[in-house]
Amino acid sequence: MNKRKVYLVQVNTSFGRSTFLPYSVGLLQAYAQSIPELDQAYEFHLECIRSSLADVAARIVAPDVLGL
Repeated sequence: MNKRKVYLVQVNTSFGRSTFLPYSVGLLQAYAQSIPELDQAYEFHLECIRSSLADVAARIVAPDVLGL
């Protein structure tokens, strides 16, 4: 069975020299993967917008679900 592709994208924020990881989308992915039916049916990809939108868009390939 082919898994459906789920891309979760979060805008990264920086304050001074501190950069923050995509925590909220990471929590969503972890929760979804804790449910066996979802974990078996979906392939998750996390993207963090730190550079240009074009760079992030180029890494998103044939999504079934795109969470922004």
